[in-house]
Amino acid sequence: RVRGRPISGDLPTYLSLAKSRPVASAMLRAIQVAFLGAAAMGACGEEAAIALDDECRGDGAEGSCSLSALQLRGQKLSEADPPYMEHTLVANEGTEVGYRSGMDAAGCESACDATPGCKSMTFGYSGSEWGKCFLKDKSITPGAPTSTDPWRTQRFKTYYKADSVLGYNTRSIVAQEGQSVGGPNKQSTPGACGLLCDKTSGCNSFSFSFGGNDQDTCYLKALKVSADDSESTDTWNREHYLTYYNAKTTLPEPVETWRQSSEYMHSTECTPGELISSVEGCRAAAAALGIRDTRPRIVPAEESTLPPGCFFGNKRVGMMKAGMWFNQLGLQFFKPELNKMIKADEGYVMLCKKHPYELAKLGAECGQGKDITSVGECDEATNALNLGKPQPVPSASSYTTTKGCYNSPSGAYKGVWFNGASMNFGADSSKEERLCRTEAPR
Repeated sequence: RVRGRPISGDLPTYLSLAKSRPVASAMLRAIQVAFLGAAAMGACGEEAAIALDDECRGDGAEGSCSLSALQLRGQKLSEADPPYMEHTLVANEGTEVGYRSGMDAAGCESACDATPGCKSMTFGYSGSEWGKCFLKDKSITPGAPTSTDPWRTQRFKTYYKADSVLGYNTRSIVAQEGQSVGGPNKQSTPGACGLLCDKTSGCNSFSFSFGGNDQDTCYLKALKVSADDSESTDTWNREHYLTYYNAKTTLPEPVETWRQSSEYMHSTECTPGELISSVEGCRAAAAALGIRDTRPRIVPAEESTLPPGCFFGNKRVGMMKAGMWFNQLGLQFFKPELNKMIKADEGYVMLCKKHPYELAKLGAECGQGKDITSVGECDEATNALNLGKPQPVPSASSYTTTKGCYNSPSGAYKGVWFNGASMNFGADSSKEERLCRTEAPR
């Protein structure tokens, strides 16, 4: 960089996965979003099972998620209030845009969020200056020079907004920024710059200006930056610019390093019955397979046409970064009775149950939510357990025969049967083995 002016370069288009695969129509997406209301009552389970950046908090005795929490999951991080970083008092604090007193650092941060033009703050943390909150208009970077006034540095600290951008890592300005992709772009925030980079082919990183004549200017770059790249030695650049670079677009850990499990498997396809239907099940599968990142993030509604259930993505799609994900809304469209193989899109690995069905003991019940209630799922269960194709119970005896999917190991009616009657009267199940789900759907 020479005085904030980058070298020019060329540009093509970032193809999102939505453009490279068949996707639902606008009507289907509207239906998917409508499912939020129903999914709110059980999509997330225990708070500890959800990744911290999902903004899902247990608001009831059973840890259910409110609709607002589900909606916040789909919100772009750049649109939410960014976190604050602590810094030794800087030399140039900027212009004051407000003042508060008698509050802690968190209260001062909230005051900054509520004040137009506030980008940082000077907070009194010691002695008689404690609780004084000076709101400032200056954007601070990690490399900003510190104050040389010992009296002030012993009593005040600088706090500044981190300006996080979803899907990008932030670091100090690099020494070699690489070839530019297009010219400078005036953008209001780093988040807006990140969205522009997403849409621009060949853009792998960008620099953003927080001061000087080119303040709020975005420079798109082709260079694939890493955390280990050398930092710029230019004091001005370190104080006024930050580099943002794409999060890794390869698998955070190779599939080849995952271990085998007796209960779970990873595959490019699963049957509906093998789908993992809860966040807790997704965590258990990840742990059993030896995946380091076992905290699944919740897939936002607009991406619910991705693989249903639990999956691992090796690339960033839209606002979703690589890693573990759980698609609750996608499960609404893949019921076990469909009995069709579900295939993952390129770049995704599905985590599935190896044993979705089991044969209960003679005369035993399946347990709440584990009954097989459709002939399609009964057919899938018998296939998984190598029991042969189920036969329909004759209508004449359907109301006096065990309901659901069951196996008669002996007698005149030996074999697997399915009875879809809505009720029965005095059925004797003591000589029959029920076919059951190993996990109740959520």
